[in-house]
Amino acid sequence: MENLRDLYGTLDRLNRDELEQVFAYVRQRMEQPQIADENAQTKIAVLRDAVKDFWGDISQDEVDEIVEEMNSEYVEPLSKYDWLDEEDEN
Repeated sequence: MENLRDLYGTLDRLNRDELEQVFAYVRQRMEQPQIADENAQTKIAVLRDAVKDFWGDISQDEVDEIVEEMNSEYVEPLSKYDWLDEEDEN
């Protein structure tokens, strides 16, 4: 495979920091499931970027507490127009 040999040559010319970036990319790439649909892959990338910093500095314990509280009581969902009635009351 000529392309693979070219890649090896390129890797040989990289410094340690660049190799670490390549390694991180390859590790991430191997962990992601393959998506055949280009459109779906684009949508997933956009969603990942959008939620990347969603949790900010919240610890896993805090996330677990939030999830537990959210699941502790069932709340009947509003219909898509219920909020209009509440706004009129105010």
